[in-house]
Amino acid sequence: MSRVRQNRFFACGQALANLIGAKESWEALAKRGLTSYSDQVERTLVFVRLMALGGIYLDFCELAFEEIHDAAYTMWASDLCLNTFRVAQCVGSQFSKDEEADDDQLLEDALRNLGGRTQEPNGPSTI
Repeated sequence: MSRVRQNRFFACGQALANLIGAKESWEALAKRGLTSYSDQVERTLVFVRLMALGGIYLDFCELAFEEIHDAAYTMWASDLCLNTFRVAQCVGSQFSKDEEADDDQLLEDALRNLGGRTQEPNGPSTI
């Protein structure tokens, strides 16, 4: 993960300590085989995990440092060159889309839906 991308995902609080924590979290995911992929759908899921980690981290910063940051999932997806079609494949047909939403809003909702699956408090993630 490049420093530019790290800084976009983990840009609050005390920078060096934050990046060390992010690295340790990513390494913990790697030990469980959750950071590698063999096809484009799995690649998308790996990057969704990264974005979920970024979202959790921003939630932490809000609580620990009283810094409010909005997780910019659509921007992050663009930075990571995520394909909207692959995101839709990961979400599946159960995703209830808003008929009035534009493509960017649908992508944001889908990424939040997938990211929420990685943050389930009761047991391992489904992603």
